[in-house]
Amino acid sequence: METENSLTLRFIRNIYVHGIIDILVLWGNSNNSIGIDDVKRLLGLVQTKSPVELMKLYQIEMDRFH
Repeated sequence: METENSLTLRFIRNIYVHGIIDILVLWGNSNNSIGIDDVKRLLGLVQTKSPVELMKLYQIEMDRFH
């Protein structure tokens, strides 16, 4: 069971789980300004995109709406 004790695996789990927790905390503190569909979209993006890809998506969103 050396794989379960892998430092890499522990880091990956920690980052993954804390990413989800952070989004849910932000949602809980948003005073209903973020809908469930937005939360689902964000969770999906965080689970499938790298931080660099997320920043590119953010820039596209900023350019489009501002």
